Amino acid sequence: MKTENRLTITLTGRPPVSIDESDWPVLVRVAHDRDGNGNELSRRFYLTVRQLETLLAAEEAETFSAAAVRLGISQPALSETISRLEQETGLRLFERTTRSLALTADGRHAVAVAREAVRDFH
Repeated sequence: MKTENRLTITLTGRPPVSIDESDWPVLVRVAHDRDGNGNELSRRFYLTVRQLETLLAAEEAETFSAAAVRLGISQPALSETISRLEQETGLRLFERTTRSLALTADGRHAVAVAREAVRDFH
């Protein structure tokens, strides 16, 4: 049986804030290019486990609607999470049309990183 972990943060003069483990920030490193000397360039982002799990659900379900059902959230909430994830990382993760959803090259790489980060977290 998995126990729910919570982190409580107390700042001077403010009430304590309790954070569910799904909202803990996770440092994610994404390699995206090489410089002129062949050295790998990468970006680092602080993302939440919830964001990473949303990305994985969208990739596995192949539609935002199906992923939302799987996660028990609304489709607009899922779309907003993916949009924010793309804005925060500066990466376009999905090619979207009215009838299909496909990962971009950056999206495929991000899914691989997300899968590893989520596996390591749990």
